[in-house]
Amino acid sequence: STAPRVDNVTHALAGVLMGEAAAAWVARTPRVASSGIDLAVVRRAAITIGVIGAELPDSDLFYSGDVLNIGQLGYLLHHR
Repeated sequence: STAPRVDNVTHALAGVLMGEAAAAWVARTPRVASSGIDLAVVRRAAITIGVIGAELPDSDLFYSGDVLNIGQLGYLLHHR
């Protein structure tokens, strides 16, 4: 099934978009623009945090399913 991979890709893409939006918002802030902060570092950090945050909904894969002995249906019900 390709659904889990597509789901992760869309989560990551949403994280990238959130990170880009956050970095653009920070870059427009007058205090940041005049402070000399490296905006490339801010952008990289915002994208990294966005992707990690967007992928966190799938972290239940590590502690459910076989670990909790709930089976595939139990995992699906727990995850969604």
